[in-house]
Amino acid sequence: MNSLKTIIVALLAVCAGQISATHIVGGEMTYQYQGNNKYKINLSVFIDCINGQPGAIEQDATAVIGVYDGVNGRILNGYPVIVGRNGPLRVTKVNYNCISTTPNACVDHYWYETTLTLPPRTGGYYVSFQRCCRNNSISNLVNPGGTGANYWTLIPDPRTLPDGKPNSSAVFKELPPNFLCTNTILKFDHSAKDADGDSLVYDLFLPFRGATQNAPRPDNNGSGTLASPPFPNITFGSSYDELNPIDGNPPLTIDPETGFLSLVPTVEGQFVVGIRVREYRKGVLIGETKRDYQFNVRSCVIDMVAAYFSPKYICGYSYKFQNKSQGATRYHWDFGIAGTDSDTSNQYQPTAIFPAAGKYRVVLTTYKNNCIDSFAQDVIVVEPSKPKLPKDTTICPASTAQYYSDITAESYRWSTGATTRGIVVRKEGKYWLEITIKTCKWRDTVEVKEDKDSIQAFGDTVYCTYDTFRRRLFASPGLFKYSWSNGSKLDRTFVTSQGQYVVSAVTALGCASSDTATVEHYPPVEVVIPDTTICPYNSVRFDAKNPGATIEWSNGDVGRYSTITTPNTYQVKVTIGKCRDFDTFTLSNYPFEFALGNDLRFCSTIDTPLTVDGSKFSNVVWNKEVTGPKFRLLNPGKLVVNVTN
Repeated sequence: MNSLKTIIVALLAVCAGQISATHIVGGEMTYQYQGNNKYKINLSVFIDCINGQPGAIEQDATAVIGVYDGVNGRILNGYPVIVGRNGPLRVTKVNYNCISTTPNACVDHYWYETTLTLPPRTGGYYVSFQRCCRNNSISNLVNPGGTGANYWTLIPDPRTLPDGKPNSSAVFKELPPNFLCTNTILKFDHSAKDADGDSLVYDLFLPFRGATQNAPRPDNNGSGTLASPPFPNITFGSSYDELNPIDGNPPLTIDPETGFLSLVPTVEGQFVVGIRVREYRKGVLIGETKRDYQFNVRSCVIDMVAAYFSPKYICGYSYKFQNKSQGATRYHWDFGIAGTDSDTSNQYQPTAIFPAAGKYRVVLTTYKNNCIDSFAQDVIVVEPSKPKLPKDTTICPASTAQYYSDITAESYRWSTGATTRGIVVRKEGKYWLEITIKTCKWRDTVEVKEDKDSIQAFGDTVYCTYDTFRRRLFASPGLFKYSWSNGSKLDRTFVTSQGQYVVSAVTALGCASSDTATVEHYPPVEVVIPDTTICPYNSVRFDAKNPGATIEWSNGDVGRYSTITTPNTYQVKVTIGKCRDFDTFTLSNYPFEFALGNDLRFCSTIDTPLTVDGSKFSNVVWNKEVTGPKFRLLNPGKLVVNVTN
């Protein structure tokens, strides 16, 4: 019996040491410098006080905190340390004043404090708390019940900071509300304060995970080993990421300058969100505070909620506010203009006229029965700063025009795509400049035209003759200060020799231009091909003469000579320089002018004289034997006579 009790106790002890916390809602870690190399470490852990396991909550009566070398990530000797818990404080902040039914949500805030001596160290110190696990019911994580949390910070080496002074981290001023309502605007100031006066910038980040289900409270002493930096991140589901961690329309955003959170959630669930504030000292990033928090989104019955939309920066002095309130029957606006009580309106969506640039606290108060709600937001009115480009301009051909913004802005954008303060224009067209100041954009436009009245010279010609000439050249009328290269000062001139004659002038807008008229003089080109008659089937070699010229024959031949057999009419073109000549000639054949007559038939003795007109032919041969114009036919047979004309 005693041995059985011993076994049961041992098993219970093991189970108690392995409780996986499905109770963690969120957390963050900050530090404050105390002097003499001492830093006060503040760890906040937010617990689900409805669904959290009591045993796990009780087990977190202490926190295991590790400190690591900022260069190699190794845990330092003497760490981790065990730190006792304070609290809890129940998170009772409700985002909605006029709500009929409050969802069942509960968050407790526990905090742990310890002071550590951390002398200046290259790379600084990582300080980390790791615990598993988060709620199984989280909507935006992969395996949420098996995902732990890691709340850590990096304390920088003060020797590397711009002023050489130790840093204290920024601290968020308030906790978010313990629940959000679907289709209802979240209005929450998530800003932080900084004891050192550093500049603060806000954004959303990807939270970190730590510990495991098998080692939910690692302590480097039998209950698992603390992970070393760099620390791993959580894994969002496929439709979520660090910039879109909650279903919303409009989605979750945070103002980088003010830390103001805005969201209208559209889906019930639990969503892990990472909210970060980064510290800059003299323009150098020196630290950051990370809040890892679970937003509980529920379906609520809302009687009324006050809300409006306006951009952070109002461009100009007039703006019509967009009322986003729900359920209200009356409205009252106060535009925050100092020194007057008339800066109010009871309209649903009023237009405010601000007297000057500056920051104004605009408050909308809504009423329904006995319920009152309000929504306040700072808006910054930006003075209208439309740039003023010069008047429309005409430029000379091949010249340029330069344009600059007369206003110093945060950014510049030209229609050419340039983002510099000024541009150089080389061709005509319409050009606009858009400047941006505090997200406000203003434009101005200038039109650039090109002076089209450039000069043109006329009278180009080519002379192909041995004769002298007198050629008239002239230029575009209506210009000023004509000047020809031959000395003439008129808009026309006469020339008697070949050459290039340049004329210049100035337009009414002062644009100078020039043009050239060319006069060329060459010896004439002459080609003569006589008509020719030849015997059929013979050929003739024609000569175009003009050696060195470019010669083209209409039968396709090129060059000085062309041999032609077929009777026809032909053309030859001869070109020398810019001069050319043509000739057309005919090749003919002599006609067949000779016939012996019909065949002869005889019934008795053959003795017949045959005669050819000898005056037409230079040579007559009968049967290749007898010459002369006469032949005595004595025998039958074939008689052949050859004649030559």
